[in-house]
Amino acid sequence: MSLPIFKRGKRKDLRNHGLVSLTLIPGKMMEQITLENICKHINDKKVTETSQQGFMKGKSCLTNLNAFYDKMILTAVTSSQINQ
Repeated sequence: MSLPIFKRGKRKDLRNHGLVSLTLIPGKMMEQITLENICKHINDKKVTETSQQGFMKGKSCLTNLNAFYDKMILTAVTSSQINQ
């Protein structure tokens, strides 16, 4: 599906219009609706563990890596204090 958009010159002359495709709009809308429904289901049904980082809103693989390093450093510090 295409929509003619006026560019310049006389409006009655069809050569002064360009076609813009509208087929991407419904696809993008469906994609957004599907994404929202999947995220809502995951959050409502507690499908993932709280430790899940990647692909979750507000979390990333980098936050997961930071949490891992924090635990490793804490373990190393605690171990060295016990061994002294």
